[in-house]
Amino acid sequence: MKRKLLGSFIFIVSVFVIVLIVWSSMSLLPSSHLSEKNTVTNFTFDNGEPKLSAGLGTPFHQTVNGVTAAFSSPSDPTAFSIQNYGTTFTPLSMFSGNYLWDDQSFRADLDIKFSRSLTAITLTFVTVEHYAAGERDQPSTIELFAYENVSTMTMVGSSSAHGNLSGATYAQGLLSFESGNKPFNQVRLTLPVQTMGASQFYIDNVTITLAS
Repeated sequence: MKRKLLGSFIFIVSVFVIVLIVWSSMSLLPSSHLSEKNTVTNFTFDNGEPKLSAGLGTPFHQTVNGVTAAFSSPSDPTAFSIQNYGTTFTPLSMFSGNYLWDDQSFRADLDIKFSRSLTAITLTFVTVEHYAAGERDQPSTIELFAYENVSTMTMVGSSSAHGNLSGATYAQGLLSFESGNKPFNQVRLTLPVQTMGASQFYIDNVTITLAS
C-alpha cells in the first residue's frame, strides 16, 4: 500500500514539474509569439489618440492599439482636413463619424506613414467627380502605392480601384492592397490624370494588418 502511495506521489510530482517547466519556458517567449500572428487595427479618425476635431488639417498623427499613423501631403499645410457630416452636410453612406476631406482643388496626394510594418491595408474612399451622369463608363480611378523604409521609399507594390455611384452624390468604394510576405510601412494615395476625372478624394476606415 505504501509503495502504491509513493508511486502515485512521485507521478503527481513529476507531472507538476513538467507543467512548471513548460509554463516557465512559455513566459520567456517574446510577446509576439504569444499573440496572434497578424493583428488588425482600424483607424476611423474617431478612435485614436490624440482626439481629432473637425477642421484639423494635415499633417497630424493618430495612435490606435500602439500603432501610430502619420497623415500628411506634399501639398501641406492643410491639404486634407478632418470633417464630418455636421461640417460638410454631404451624405456618404460608407463613411461614419469623422473622415479625411480633401481641401485642395486639384489632385493632392496623401501619404500615410506607419510606425509598424504591414502586410495589408484597406480603406473606404470617395472620388469627387466633375462630369454629368453618362459622360463616362465608370467613375474615376484612385491609386495606392506601398513602400518599405520611409527614408528610401522602396516600392513594394500598388493597387487601384474605382467607386460606384449607385444614385449617390459621389462615387464610393473600397481600396485594398496585400503585399504577401513583403512588408511595407508607408502608402501614398493619388488620383491619376484622367479625362474629366476627379480632382479630389476623401477617405475613412483605414484598416491595416500588421506584419508578424
